[in-house]
Amino acid sequence: MFVASFVGYGQLNAGFPAFGREVGGISTQALGLAFAANTAVIVVFQLFVLQRIEGRRRTRVIVVMSAIWGVSFLALGATGLLPGTLIAALLFAFCAGVFGFGETFFQPTLPAMVNDLAPDHLRGRYNAAMSIAWQSASVVGPELVRRYGPVVVPEGSPQADWLARLEEVRDAATRRYTELQDRAAAMLNA
Repeated sequence: MFVASFVGYGQLNAGFPAFGREVGGISTQALGLAFAANTAVIVVFQLFVLQRIEGRRRTRVIVVMSAIWGVSFLALGATGLLPGTLIAALLFAFCAGVFGFGETFFQPTLPAMVNDLAPDHLRGRYNAAMSIAWQSASVVGPELVRRYGPVVVPEGSPQADWLARLEEVRDAATRRYTELQDRAAAMLNA
């Protein structure tokens, strides 16, 4: 619970707007529209998803939610490849919408898992612990973003190596995009 809240909601509430404004170069209007997209997706898909996940194993639903959130954060990262453009704003809104779709899997699943695992006489305490984990992650996540940036990864870890490769791909894509822009500008000026 803490990890899902820390990686998901904590970062969405703190890192998401900061990344969009600073790295993606999106406007405050685009930021507002992205949060509106997040809300709209939740409202539209909540009952549909609830019907579809009924009778499914909750652990698998959480895995699907994690994959959906992964796609969301990949879209968020892609906004930095084309900062200040309409495409960056659209990717940002897409990220928020996809994240909202993942939320529709999360909310009906995790509290039910906690209640299934809790013995009857401790159910209140289990729910309180879940609530504390949820709120703690929402407090700790933004603070870590403020102090250390959007990603906290131990140096020398496999995740750090993976992120370094991802940054190399991003840099190569940025160089290629710049080359194509220069070529297009040269063609227009010729």
